[in-house]
Amino acid sequence: MPRTPVRSTRVLPLVLACLLGCLPPPPAGAGTEAELVPAIETALAAPALRHAIAAVVVESLRDGRSLCAIAPDVALMPASNLKLVTAVAALEHLGPDYRFRSLLGARGRLARGTLDGDLFLKGFGDPTLSTAALHDLVNAVRARGIRRVTGDLVVDATFFAAPRIGRGWAWDYLQDYYAMEVSALSLDHNVATLTVRPSPEVGRPALLSWIPQTRYFSVRNETVTAAAGATETLSHQRLPGGNLVIVRGAIAADSQPVTLEGITMEDPARYCGTVLAQLLEEAGVRVEGEVRHGTLPTVHQVLHERRSPPLAEILPPFLKPSSNHIGEQVIHTVVAELTARRGSGEGEAPSVESVARDLVRQAGGDPDSIRAVDGSGLSRLNLVTPRALVQLLRYARNRPYAEVFAAALPVAGRDGTLARRMRGAAPEGNARAKTGTLTAASCLSGYVTSAAGEPLVFSIMLNNHLASPLQVRAVQDRICTLLAELR
Repeated sequence: MPRTPVRSTRVLPLVLACLLGCLPPPPAGAGTEAELVPAIETALAAPALRHAIAAVVVESLRDGRSLCAIAPDVALMPASNLKLVTAVAALEHLGPDYRFRSLLGARGRLARGTLDGDLFLKGFGDPTLSTAALHDLVNAVRARGIRRVTGDLVVDATFFAAPRIGRGWAWDYLQDYYAMEVSALSLDHNVATLTVRPSPEVGRPALLSWIPQTRYFSVRNETVTAAAGATETLSHQRLPGGNLVIVRGAIAADSQPVTLEGITMEDPARYCGTVLAQLLEEAGVRVEGEVRHGTLPTVHQVLHERRSPPLAEILPPFLKPSSNHIGEQVIHTVVAELTARRGSGEGEAPSVESVARDLVRQAGGDPDSIRAVDGSGLSRLNLVTPRALVQLLRYARNRPYAEVFAAALPVAGRDGTLARRMRGAAPEGNARAKTGTLTAASCLSGYVTSAAGEPLVFSIMLNNHLASPLQVRAVQDRICTLLAELR
């Protein structure tokens, strides 16, 4: 007679106990305020930060008391945390209802469908101008009965005084989508898309087309159509100092079209004018001259003026995905508007750095605690202390635009650059904060409410680390969780 196996109910607990004994203990929590700083110091002792510089500032928004101040006055690279400065500066100086303009004008005599003169397209920093919006300009030209322009299409980007490449930007990423050139007249975030389709014949170069269709770029097609099922190896490179794009690699004969996105260009204003000229031509309006740079004359006829959505609607697509393009357009518009309001001889001309310094001073901080040279945080010359960022965030919290600003920040575990972070943890749906990442720089600054219901403001700045970004972000997420669990 076979024996029935005996299952001991004591085996599973013993196995679990052995396994748990082999695992490291969970990170120490911070149930009370007295335990917070030691818990944060434990988080900062992670191997990922062994060679790093770490600074953390946490304050209560209820009564202003300091909960943590680790290296509060050390100036570090903020990366995209500098976008907080840009956003608050824009709300402060432009206002939530501000709309960016783009103007199409003409000068010359119009008779029998012919404009004997020039068209002018002037940009005022609009970060939202798109190819689709250019069709409104085309319709405005046709509505005036213009079918022929004997002169040029003149693009005017003089609203910005800054160079097209940011100060301190590195040459080796200027062809990447996040380092697009800056211009008062911009189109489609100053990047284009190339569509690659397989040739009907294996061994032949692939078929290339631009979105939008444009003759602005030169293309060297070094692609090949490979056999069905082959691995796709497409890549692109724009050579510095021009608009020659080299496309390399293979696409399978049975492949669907592949899009190569984020191709930057030199001179975005002339690119915008070139696309407009081609759209006019497609609509039956012939511009006989060339697309060139110039200045909108004082006396001109306005054909169309486009206004962007209000700044309040532009800030979420700026801060949540961390758009460098919008950041640069916004900060240089702030500088341009302040310059226009400034009377002649009224001191030094406004600059990105002076706007940032004045804003920190206005927030009650030390203007010497920040150096800002761009609006996106891309430059490694940007420096700011975590104390200054906390002061700025506190200041914004008490301004009339506080809700607009907070609504534009990424929400932990929900959207933007925090969509996949802190899911299932206490900060999810609670913390609103701006991320920032450069090589060897990672920051997180914003707002979170503790488990006791107390609103907190914080800045976590980590520089000079040699670990992966994921490891460093895990430390930030741990600290943010400590704040959200605080009782």
